[in-house]
Amino acid sequence: MNQVLVRVHQTCRPEPALPDTYCQWEAWNEQEEFLLLSYRSGVGTAELLKDDASWGQAPDSYECVARFDTGDPDGRELSLDEFCRRAAIELAPSATVSVLPTWAMANPLLSPGSPPDGTGRCTFVATPGADPCGAPATWHVAWTPPNQRTGTISTSADCDLHMDYVRQHYGYYDRHQFTEACPLPDFLWQGPDGCCTAPAETAS
Repeated sequence: MNQVLVRVHQTCRPEPALPDTYCQWEAWNEQEEFLLLSYRSGVGTAELLKDDASWGQAPDSYECVARFDTGDPDGRELSLDEFCRRAAIELAPSATVSVLPTWAMANPLLSPGSPPDGTGRCTFVATPGADPCGAPATWHVAWTPPNQRTGTISTSADCDLHMDYVRQHYGYYDRHQFTEACPLPDFLWQGPDGCCTAPAETAS
């Protein structure tokens, strides 16, 4: 089926100071189906998900509807128009497209949340100094890639309501549904497009 996109939101963009960042967009077609578009290491993919809650779940939640290879193993910068051309995906004439500002990926301190605190609750903070939301967390958001030297990663826990807000106003590296491993202080982020695991699970 020919994919015609009516809404596109960029969630990740390459930044020189963050070598693991790449181009990623969330999109919706004319049927209001959810697609994840990504371009990294010279390869572009468009994956159709059952819904946006399927992100980070079992592989059968994804259907690859387009894939291309530019032949550039270091390629991570591509415009949305060029991505769509190579993937044979169409942008509707009236499509709504939002693009991240240049600072969005470079400054995770601007993120409106704090790391999971072990309670499984949303850590979204509406204004500086305010109490966190506290609703049950449904999403674990990574604001930057893992540090290449230390492996540390800047994350927050968000409920559905605040995940929607984050998607509309911020850039982020990855996200997945909140699991039992996410609140653990020594969780291991398996990504991109992965999930958290406890160290014992990874070692076994």
